[in-house]
Amino acid sequence: MTLSKINEIDNLELAKIITPIQKKAIKNSAYFRSEIFNDLCIKFLQKTIVGTPDFVLSIRKRIKPILFFHSQEDIKYLKKIPLNKKCLRWFIPWDSIKKEIELINNEGLVYMSYSYAALAIYEYLDSKVWIDVVNHLIILKKRNLLPTNLAINEINAHIKRNKYARKSNTKNVNDIFFNNNLHVQYPLAELYAIDKFTFLKKLLQSPDDRALEKLFLADLIRKTIKINDKVKETDILRLFFPLFKLLIKDCTLYSKEEFENLADDQVGKDGYKTYPVYQARRVKSLLLSPM
Repeated sequence: MTLSKINEIDNLELAKIITPIQKKAIKNSAYFRSEIFNDLCIKFLQKTIVGTPDFVLSIRKRIKPILFFHSQEDIKYLKKIPLNKKCLRWFIPWDSIKKEIELINNEGLVYMSYSYAALAIYEYLDSKVWIDVVNHLIILKKRNLLPTNLAINEINAHIKRNKYARKSNTKNVNDIFFNNNLHVQYPLAELYAIDKFTFLKKLLQSPDDRALEKLFLADLIRKTIKINDKVKETDILRLFFPLFKLLIKDCTLYSKEEFENLADDQVGKDGYKTYPVYQARRVKSLLLSPM
């Protein structure tokens, strides 16, 4: 199959993924601007709302499509949400992500699937929000800012209710996707598709603080199609650096200017003699080291 044909099919698949997300984002954006939602936030802050974890987790579900599609006005309203404000760092417009993928593909060395990237990155950002949300609830509980009878185990009950409410013969398209595509050597991959909350708990217990990146983002590199067979691994890793700098918001990834402003002894200590070398090695250490 020619590259142009692959690209044509890929764009059709991308439309199937992105269009429903965009429609949900528009609908959910309207909800966050509504008086109904504003009243719920006030009740939450006054600790009078019943089923607080359920309320918070339902917000997180509504947030998901907006991760890709939001305006500055949306962000203003989202700041009212009684969640950890760190959540907002994972709101990255799809257009910005797509632009970075285009830059990778335009180099003519590899081809990255837009549709695969959209699914993987969407789930990655959502999982990052999950962690921030649950950590926030745990902090609120420790500070006694949640009623005693609304402990974190309420979240488990919430997940179980959702799990058993679904028909046993139906599967989410993303569950099927990840079952079929994620590397089997990642023990968290299968768990993610079966029970997302147990997955989250295992993730929080993992000694590897980059488990999510290795689970969702590493395959963006592995599944690229090499156009030039002679391309070196370091060149591919370097190409991906700007995309991962955009996506990974909880670690330091230097821009070229920041790198050049580092003290010489610090550069020498880390073994990064040039910025391209730094880019390639940083991506490899983050995503391709064993889990």
